[in-house]
Amino acid sequence: MRRYVLSFVMALMTLTASADSLTIKTVFMEMPDSILPYLSRNNCLDFVDFVASGMKAQVDNELGGKSVMTALTDDSLSIQLNAVSKVDMLLLTTMKSEQIVAVVKTVGQESNVIESDVECFTTGWQPMTDWPELDALSQQRLDNTIKRLNILNYFVKILNKN
Repeated sequence: MRRYVLSFVMALMTLTASADSLTIKTVFMEMPDSILPYLSRNNCLDFVDFVASGMKAQVDNELGGKSVMTALTDDSLSIQLNAVSKVDMLLLTTMKSEQIVAVVKTVGQESNVIESDVECFTTGWQPMTDWPELDALSQQRLDNTIKRLNILNYFVKILNKN
């Protein structure tokens, strides 16, 4: 009996550890093509392989252009899809301690930011119909990402007036 209890505890610890070790990389590699039609599943896998190998993470996208992964951490990534389109993905935590993915798509150029849009998904890539209540750190990370895009847009408008 003691052996079964010990086995159960070990299995539970393994499941807990694997749930805590979820990274944006593992979620990104499972992303369906419909989220970013620019990129195939192979493109996503290539990005991760190139970064792990210390190479420039550039792929030929589905529209015949080049896309570049510009950043990859345990909980975020950035991809320049083309000259005027970029995406940031953040692995965030809700108040219910559930992890979600925020996808921030930005369309425009440095000299003319047009629009940014934020969508939230479960880590299994199911769209979230209601905006999740994020924990304080996750809300701050999302706010900082959006703020960075708004600051860029503000300075672009000032430069275009001059």
